[in-house]
Amino acid sequence: MRGSSSKGGRPKKTLAPGARTQIGIRVGAEIKRLLDDAMTQSGRTQSQEAELRLEMSFQKERLLPQALELAYGRQPAALLMFIARAMSWSGRVTSITSSGGRFEAIADWPTDPASYDQAAKMVTEVLEIFRPPGDPSTFQNGVAIDETNLAVMRRHHCEITVAAIKDPKWGDQFSEADKNPELEQFAEWTREMLGPLQISRLPASIEVA
Repeated sequence: MRGSSSKGGRPKKTLAPGARTQIGIRVGAEIKRLLDDAMTQSGRTQSQEAELRLEMSFQKERLLPQALELAYGRQPAALLMFIARAMSWSGRVTSITSSGGRFEAIADWPTDPASYDQAAKMVTEVLEIFRPPGDPSTFQNGVAIDETNLAVMRRHHCEITVAAIKDPKWGDQFSEADKNPELEQFAEWTREMLGPLQISRLPASIEVA
C-alpha cells in the first residue's frame, strides 16, 4: 500500500518545507532542569529551546566526519568510522546475550570480557577487508622490515599514550619546549570519556603484537 510503513502502523506524513508539527517526548528530571535553565538564560520558550537543542545535536553529528578527516586524513577517517560502527555493533549485540537479555547492558559493553573480545575480532575483520595487496614484510623501497624493531616502537607509543591518560600531570615532567600538547589534549579527552573505572584497569606495561 502506498505510503504505508514497512514496519506496520500509521504511515508517516511528509511535511512541506517550512511546515511545523508536534512530537511527543518524555525526559528525565535532570534534562528537564537543564532545559529550564537554558530557557531562563535565552528567553526562548520550552518548545523553541528543545527544537534548537535537537537541531544542534544533528549539526554536531554531521561534524564527526569533518573532525576525523581534519585530525587523521580522509581515508583513515573513513576507516575509523567503519571500525567504530562495526565494533560498537558487535559489542552491543554480544552484550545483550552475555547479560541474559538485559538491554541496559548495551551501554557498558566495553566492560564485559565477551563483548569486548567480539568487538576486537570485528576490528580485525574490518582491517582485513581494507588490507592492500602486496607483501607486508617488505617496504616499498625493497628493504626487509625489521619486525622486532617495529614492535618496540609500537609498544613505546602505546606505553607513552597510556601513561599520559592515566596521569593528568604526566606532561609536567617536561619543559615547555619538550611538551606534547597534542598528546596531552588527546589524553585529557580520553580520560574524561573512559571514566575512573576503565582508567584503573589500564595496564602498567603494554604487550603489543
